[in-house]
Amino acid sequence: GIKVNSRKILGSLLPILGIPPEQLAGVCIVLDKLSKIGEEKVLEELKQMLEIDPVLIDRLVSVARCTSVSELEAVVDDVARGLSESEAPMLALVAEAIAEMNELLSMLSECGVADYVLFDASIVRGLAYYSGTVFECYDRLGELRAICGGGRYDKLMTLYGSKTEVPCVGFGFGDCVISELLSQRELLPDIPPRLDFVVAPYGAAMLGSAMSVALKLRQAGASVDTMLEPRRRVAQAFDYADRAGADFMAFVAPDEWAADTICIKSLRAPIPQSVMAGLRRVEAIPTVGDDRTQGEEEVEPKQAVVALSMLQPAVHELLSWAASLRQDPSPASSQSLS
Repeated sequence: GIKVNSRKILGSLLPILGIPPEQLAGVCIVLDKLSKIGEEKVLEELKQMLEIDPVLIDRLVSVARCTSVSELEAVVDDVARGLSESEAPMLALVAEAIAEMNELLSMLSECGVADYVLFDASIVRGLAYYSGTVFECYDRLGELRAICGGGRYDKLMTLYGSKTEVPCVGFGFGDCVISELLSQRELLPDIPPRLDFVVAPYGAAMLGSAMSVALKLRQAGASVDTMLEPRRRVAQAFDYADRAGADFMAFVAPDEWAADTICIKSLRAPIPQSVMAGLRRVEAIPTVGDDRTQGEEEVEPKQAVVALSMLQPAVHELLSWAASLRQDPSPASSQSLS
């Protein structure tokens, strides 16, 4: 569910408890630890920070313990009984803040989401720029940390050049918590890794060249991973590409590079003659390197030496073919590397 509160409630109560308004940010930072370090340690930190009667600090924490607006109103009434006649007008700001919270809860009920929302006065958020409603979202069993948290801030934009105040609402969320929650509920999708190209430099001296090839591949619309630590054996490079789920590997080696070419190897299936013909049509393959031996002209190759100048059309041909395999897979197209 979503726990909500308002910084205005706490901000309007501080002067009544003898706490200067400028200490609101510091008080919120400490109260934000309530669920993390416990009430006893929070009380210790507040007593070190605030030079006021410990009884008033206890009342401050009792406010943070409220889990309903009616409970909060009861605590405020208790505080009000100890006020002098001159201090009583300060309660008007508290009443206004509570009225705003009641209005928000009423609107949420009208929207049909009241079952997902809970008032919790301990939700204050630790960042100083929040100025109104704050909220945190938790799993319903309450087993995990906050999934997301945020709130309203009226003045933050002025820090970045705005001439006027721009009321905003924002939040941040934790991807790790979401992943853990989906896993617990067995809702985490099983998405196998998939990549168009792994670029493999032949030794550390070719790493810069490999990065330039990776850039050209990305500019052609391919998803690319570059091996930043060249492997000593080709088999290790193949294993890396297989685990990354790559369809192709682009080898960047000295001899081919000197000839303004690279070797592209298909990792999942032989390249059909129709695709090779397409590569020849766009003049992308000045030579062909494949697994054929003499007398086996019709065996479909797994690799092609591609001219750098024609890399973009070559990549388009190869990606189009790879996409067609995923739509209509055959046994050969789904094989793993060995």
